[in-house]
Amino acid sequence: LGIPAVWEIANATGVADPGDAIIVDGATGDVHMRPSPDMEAAYIERVRLRARRQLQYLALRDKPCVTKDGEKITLMINAGLPVDLPHLDETGAVGIGLFRTELQFMVAATFPRTAEQFSLYRAVLDAAGEKPVTFRTLDIGGDKVLPYMRNVEEENPALGVRGYRLVRTHPELLDTQLEALAHAQTETGTTPLQW
Repeated sequence: LGIPAVWEIANATGVADPGDAIIVDGATGDVHMRPSPDMEAAYIERVRLRARRQLQYLALRDKPCVTKDGEKITLMINAGLPVDLPHLDETGAVGIGLFRTELQFMVAATFPRTAEQFSLYRAVLDAAGEKPVTFRTLDIGGDKVLPYMRNVEEENPALGVRGYRLVRTHPELLDTQLEALAHAQTETGTTPLQW
């Protein structure tokens, strides 16, 4: 979104005074309180450089996707929330290569019901139109915890109860998601889902 964000800064509001200049570098995770003039100038130049790069990317948007040796390639975007959908047209991507469905679950206060999931998936398919979309079913566990589900401490969370292993213990999670996806596909009349 182009909005720098850094979190988990202890006592951030207690350290800053009203009117203080603050530089938030979302790329590095750095927050600079009351930066020196030299630091401010350096960051202003970084912002200008980023704006120039964005213009360069925009100029490349409609160029053919071909490697230097003439091989055609397909460029798609990754997404996970409705706010990502306008990027499909902005970038000129030919589809959504990966739609991370778990983000909807991570930002919700409660477990998204079938109707809420359907609304999101329908919006994704509507935005994509005839362009292909690959939905990744719920991938939680490890570093991706849901605020409304009990978190289990595991020795190696990356290899623990997540993805398919989670669905084996809670098949209703996948059933609900597949029902919402199939309903969204039927409603939009898009290419049939492939399982």
